[in-house]
Amino acid sequence: MRDGLAWWLTSRATGIVAYLALTGSMLAGLASRTRTGQRITSPLGRLEWHKALSVAGLVLAVAHVLTLLGSARDFSPIELLVPGAMPYRPFWAALGVVGFWALIAIAITGPMRSRLGPGAWHWIHRAAYAVFIAVTAHGVMMGTDSGRLPMLLVYVAAIALVGGMVIRRVIAPPSPVRKPAASRRP
Repeated sequence: MRDGLAWWLTSRATGIVAYLALTGSMLAGLASRTRTGQRITSPLGRLEWHKALSVAGLVLAVAHVLTLLGSARDFSPIELLVPGAMPYRPFWAALGVVGFWALIAIAITGPMRSRLGPGAWHWIHRAAYAVFIAVTAHGVMMGTDSGRLPMLLVYVAAIALVGGMVIRRVIAPPSPVRKPAASRRP
């Protein structure tokens, strides 16, 4: 196997797994304030799943970009990091680049909730919905595997699950977060 092909295959794999991790993070975040989510795990557990999947998605997105540099396609760093710089399908590529930078911004500001204030933090965090739409469109339109049934099913399932959770959240406002009962000491 040529080195460029190995990089290309690795880039495809990291892009797909990054998308799965980010979808999981969206679902964990959306489920965290539902009654079902509260029954499944503790508030700390829900937050930890959301954070872990977010970090995994971000690391894999970085790996996706880095492995594209080594691929047989000869992408330049400018093409991969500047929206609109890639000559091949520039709009769809730009959605991926903008989604990548927005994901980094969301990740950086995530732990800064107390410094930013809840209002600003929520608006920044809500950008994750736009990132999900952007990276989904990027993957569907740019992904080498998008025309294959397994990948189509991944996109349909991700859109249905995240879309369903968003609709559920709009229709039924979030439940108040259950606080764990204080431990009883004899």
